[in-house]
Amino acid sequence: MSKRNSPSPKEISIEQWLAALEQSPGQEGGFTTREICEGTGVSIERVRNMLRKLVKDGKVECVRAFRLGIDNQLHHVPTYLLKSKKSHKGRSA
Repeated sequence: MSKRNSPSPKEISIEQWLAALEQSPGQEGGFTTREICEGTGVSIERVRNMLRKLVKDGKVECVRAFRLGIDNQLHHVPTYLLKSKKSHKGRSA
């Protein structure tokens, strides 16, 4: 019942994750930690470790966006944006 066609969680690297994120259509306001876990099949601990490194390296920015919670209410939650993707937003080719 697995939806994954990607490498196992132990094999995914930060570079692979960044490449996959750059190719994705994205979600307005970035991705939450949970959304990244669901999309990559990587554990929440591993995703958090990757995000800490990426934020420290200046590749990802933490912003806040609204998401619908299980209580059917909108919540202001931390989300993560690739800086390269954010800088290209709004530019015409």
